[in-house]
Amino acid sequence: PDVVTMADLGTYLGRPDVQYVDLRNFDDKMASGYIAGFEMIPFFDYLEYEGILVRQTGWAFTADDIKIAAGLEALFDDDKTIFLMCGSGTRAGYVKAALESLGYDNVINVGGIGTYLEGDADNAVAGDDMYTINMDKKGSFTPGIYYGNDSAHGYQATVVIGPAGGIVNVLFDAIVVETEIVEGEVVVTSYTTKQVLGFDYNMVAYGGATYEWFQHADMLADAIVDAQAWNTDWTIIPAATPEDHDKFDPTDQDVIDDIAGVTIGIEGFFAAFAAAIAQAE
Repeated sequence: PDVVTMADLGTYLGRPDVQYVDLRNFDDKMASGYIAGFEMIPFFDYLEYEGILVRQTGWAFTADDIKIAAGLEALFDDDKTIFLMCGSGTRAGYVKAALESLGYDNVINVGGIGTYLEGDADNAVAGDDMYTINMDKKGSFTPGIYYGNDSAHGYQATVVIGPAGGIVNVLFDAIVVETEIVEGEVVVTSYTTKQVLGFDYNMVAYGGATYEWFQHADMLADAIVDAQAWNTDWTIIPAATPEDHDKFDPTDQDVIDDIAGVTIGIEGFFAAFAAAIAQAE
């Protein structure tokens, strides 16, 4: 038939002339369960992660989304009818469109596993609701740990690049120098950092900030990991005077979504991160 749904899938299982493909991630399979007889070709954790089929306009397929046609053709058997399933049917519909653009003429989106589990689930294998797997961030950087600093502001950045070349962690810090006047001269009594001081840095109490310095720094670091770069879409308000700092625009939606409440000067963060990531490049 031209259409097979989860309601009648059981009738068509176990056929040697059909390739049964589950496009969910492996952890979805182990956590939520699966349908016996379906092989796993994960969309997110393999097809897109490896750059074989990459969305550029959401779930609206375009021919430019296929980056490695031979990769798709090696995975999907054009001599068989291909049944595609996923969590809800969205990934299956997208991959169906991609395969048809390559000339596959017998591909069927059978829908999402949830519908199958709600109905006649004779071939369902239960998951354990807890299984998780964390894929390494992928990128073009050289794996390792890189350190950068901005001596003008005493800022430091440590950037960790994982085995797959993506940014997996960023830590920002800044030097704090304690001084006192001894016989009319300024004498350094100790060094510490703003991360070490934590709440005792008292930026909220003395500067009217929304968060303490280390909280700002950690939110910014998390946003950089999410974006896999310093997000160039963040709107920056230049310093009005030489004594002031460049800051993020608190009305910029990207800033609100990623690092809400950031009111710190950013020159030191930017320079330290740039110095670290340049080594990873």
